[in-house]
Amino acid sequence: MSSEENLPKVAFLGPLGTYSHQCARNYFGENVEYVDYSTITKVFQSVGPEVPYALVPQENTIYGAVIETYDTLRLPEVGVDKFVRGERAISIQHCLVVRQGVQLKDVVKIVSHEQAFGQCTRFLQDNFPNAILEKRPSTAEAAQSLLTPEDDLEGERAAICSSVCTTIFDGLEVARSSIQNESENYTRFYVLSTSLRSTPPKLPSKPQLRRALVRIGLPAISNPSESSSRLTHHRPLHLLCPLKTFTSSNWKSLARRWSIEARMLHQVASPKRLG
Repeated sequence: MSSEENLPKVAFLGPLGTYSHQCARNYFGENVEYVDYSTITKVFQSVGPEVPYALVPQENTIYGAVIETYDTLRLPEVGVDKFVRGERAISIQHCLVVRQGVQLKDVVKIVSHEQAFGQCTRFLQDNFPNAILEKRPSTAEAAQSLLTPEDDLEGERAAICSSVCTTIFDGLEVARSSIQNESENYTRFYVLSTSLRSTPPKLPSKPQLRRALVRIGLPAISNPSESSSRLTHHRPLHLLCPLKTFTSSNWKSLARRWSIEARMLHQVASPKRLG
């Protein structure tokens, strides 16, 4: 049996070379075996006896909360056999990557994920105003595609992606670094586990404050004809304020009752209770 077969598995939003993969490597190092999935929901669903750990994106400083992650965290198995065990934030540093030896003056097409294009508009306008921009499912897939010849293209291609792609796909190199519009671009990830007692096999890091993730759910509306005041009266949050005016200051008031510091409040509508 190989040493890799003895390593615990960690699921992440793939493919290899994405920022999720980079964050997972920063957190777990070579202490685990990495398994990639195509969606956040599939990453969440994979957590179990075969894949005891996972890493999912929670929030970006530019784009805000990742709704698909919050949709999974509202599921009943959270707190029963799936737990949030930690967090990790990484700086999103986009790079322009080319095949080894390619000159930037010869680049006529740039490939990447649409969000990466949106985060690098100034660089593209200043340096490649006439380049063809081609969308790909992920920045990692864009980088890997450079290794496949495109015979009908008169010129060279480049990709916007993470520098980690050059360590995964042989034959690529970084042509320009930190090409994103905003230097303060970070994404926070949650580390998931099947147990509260097992210790994730992460790399050594500085001690961090212990935090708790509190989920507050409201009862389903059984009779839509009931008045809003009656519904609010029978819901737990009425002890602080009417439901529609529940804000971060109200949440901090609730947190003070538990003698804890409230860092943030995310209000996410249930897909079954809109309107």
